[in-house]
Amino acid sequence: MKKIIILGFDGASWNFILPLIEKGKLPNFKLIDNGVTATMRSTFLPVTVPAWQSMLSGYNPAKLGTAEFRRRIGDFEFELANPKLWRGKMFWDRIRDEKILLVNVPYTYSKSKNVHTIPLEFSPRFDIIYPEEIRNEIIQSFNLSLFNKIYRNAHMKYKIKLIYMLNDTIYNISTYLIDKYRYDI
Repeated sequence: MKKIIILGFDGASWNFILPLIEKGKLPNFKLIDNGVTATMRSTFLPVTVPAWQSMLSGYNPAKLGTAEFRRRIGDFEFELANPKLWRGKMFWDRIRDEKILLVNVPYTYSKSKNVHTIPLEFSPRFDIIYPEEIRNEIIQSFNLSLFNKIYRNAHMKYKIKLIYMLNDTIYNISTYLIDKYRYDI
């Protein structure tokens, strides 16, 4: 069986990415030479949380239960959007026989037996990693404290440096897990 890799770039547009590829500015995008690309219409409003959850489930924000980062629960009360609010199933809930890795998918947690979930940057907590043995392995092997530092630092030059370090960490965690566990998706 062929392996599937789904890469999502939050807020990115092919109108911006393709010219950069053509100029040789994104050499690692050679992945698209042997893959499939598509422009997706986002949700209305095009906000990270409902857009990703809609893409992963096939449901619109109204069916999911939230249209932004928060949800109104009273006249003057809100709660942060979280996976406990989502109604319906995500694609991995419909696939039982494939091993799936979810890394850095905004506000996404899964406790499905066939799914390893590493939320990282787009999570209110960076240690919500499933299953437990993967959580311990990741926490012991990688420096996750970087994820907290970026939000607590006001110096832009240092933030940019941290973003590069975060991207390296996300890449290293992903390749480590892919090599070790041989996922299907």
